[in-house]
Amino acid sequence: SALPGYGVKGTVNNCSIIAGNAALIEKYAKDTFEAQRTGEALSIEGKTPLYFLKDDKLIGIIAVADTLKEDSKEAISELNQMNITTVMLTGDNRRTAEAIARKAGIKYVISDVLPEDKQNAVLKLKKHGKVAMVGDGINDAPALTLADTGIAIGAGADVAIDAADVVLMKSSLKDVVRAIKLSKKVIRNIHENLFWAF
Repeated sequence: SALPGYGVKGTVNNCSIIAGNAALIEKYAKDTFEAQRTGEALSIEGKTPLYFLKDDKLIGIIAVADTLKEDSKEAISELNQMNITTVMLTGDNRRTAEAIARKAGIKYVISDVLPEDKQNAVLKLKKHGKVAMVGDGINDAPALTLADTGIAIGAGADVAIDAADVVLMKSSLKDVVRAIKLSKKVIRNIHENLFWAF
């Protein structure tokens, strides 16, 4: 069964098995000091630690890491040059998120966000200006709908694609830059045509 915001729980050979994030061990495990130190060390490297418990006792940690796509750093740099503020919105812990953001060139990070809180984060960001949200997962769909412009990665979940205003055909952030440039050219063309029509 799912433990929202923590992980998953099940029974194997009459033993309670739980797997999930750092919040999970704080809530369910006993004697977590060493596990937290190990988890923090992995997070600093940009890896997300997943903890495994058997009958409330820690039995292992697996570190997973998203690899930064080759063109992501270039895309972020181009967005920054266009005076577009980039914000990383993630469920990853703060240390992991900040390590990845540093590699990508993203200045602002909102981390430790539960799936249901992504739309709240978008609403807060909208107070500072127009918001475009780029996402690909089921958890991103409500935030994509709330953003001024929702942009889904074409290889993402169907519900994210349905919720978005724009769907990118490839899984490349460079296409976000291309979409913004294309939309600006279209608007300029519309204004020019209206001018000549009048």
